[in-house]
Amino acid sequence: MQLIQDAKKAYEQRLIAAFPTIKLAFENVKFDPPASLYLAVNSLIDNPTDVVLGDDYFRENIILNVFVVGEANTGTGAILTKAEEVRELFKKGTFILQGTSRIYVLTTPHIMGTTETSSRPVCPVQIRITVEAG
Repeated sequence: MQLIQDAKKAYEQRLIAAFPTIKLAFENVKFDPPASLYLAVNSLIDNPTDVVLGDDYFRENIILNVFVVGEANTGTGAILTKAEEVRELFKKGTFILQGTSRIYVLTTPHIMGTTETSSRPVCPVQIRITVEAG
């Protein structure tokens, strides 16, 4: 089973398709940040859920973080708008089939507010993903 890789492929493809004009920074891929708004993506693998006895069934739980990084000295309006677009892209009830993996978003993604890093505004969006084998 390659549940984690299937989920990674699915959410990366979904972001690329939804935001074709925005630069995307994926984990461990060379990236030169533009001066304009961009999205930085990483994920954390949470504890799997073992809901039944037996060796063959479990659910992978992934926390997908999409950091909306805005232009310096422009306020937070643009990044909050883009964060809402990311949340809508992965809204509660989203289902994706990737290979034989079933990928679900079972809760509303969390827009975590704004902060400033290196003089640029950043707004993290946290998306909880559950993945099951087909």
